[in-house]
Amino acid sequence: MRFLKGRVRYAIECMIMPTINAYNRMRLKNKDFSIICGTCAGGVITHRLGKKFLSPTVNLWFTEKDLQKMVRNLKWYMQQELEFIDPEFGYPAAKCGDIVIHFNHVKTNEEAKNQWYKRRDRINYDNIWVISSDNKLSYEDIKEFGKIPCKGKVMFTAKEYPEFDYCLYIKAYEGRGTCGTYMSDHTSILDRFVFEKYFDYVKWLNTGRIN
Repeated sequence: MRFLKGRVRYAIECMIMPTINAYNRMRLKNKDFSIICGTCAGGVITHRLGKKFLSPTVNLWFTEKDLQKMVRNLKWYMQQELEFIDPEFGYPAAKCGDIVIHFNHVKTNEEAKNQWYKRRDRINYDNIWVISSDNKLSYEDIKEFGKIPCKGKVMFTAKEYPEFDYCLYIKAYEGRGTCGTYMSDHTSILDRFVFEKYFDYVKWLNTGRIN
């Protein structure tokens, strides 16, 4: 029975997801954006939209606090050389200045380095978009996120913050305190992440609005 359910789900994904992606690509007006994100969410969105990765923050993760440090001084961090360190989780990790980056979708330091440097050099500094979450952030951190200079920003949160127009309440995480490792959670039918149910990223990239 589990095998059959898996086959049905796979068939639905194969039929519907390409249609959803094609529709979103037709809607998209912003063509050369760079998404800076501490998780794989930016890479997922860019891939869904069929665009080239104009950001090095793809297939990796680092903390939300480090994300805020990076985007406040992005050009400086992008000038730093990666310094690989002993991996904590079994996949490559490197320091970029005072930030530790975990390359959880590659196997070797060389692969991580090549992808980082290649995509780093593509950044469109005139079209920077930042995705964050409230994971391990204080109220003051969430407030300070609003001061980051960029074209557009969004922070996924497990509670409502009506005072901040960049906070997107993800109701699925209500009661958990934060969105936590939100990239670990998929919807039950389509091969989509939970945040995609609440986040119209095409509208965001076109207009800067999350609601």
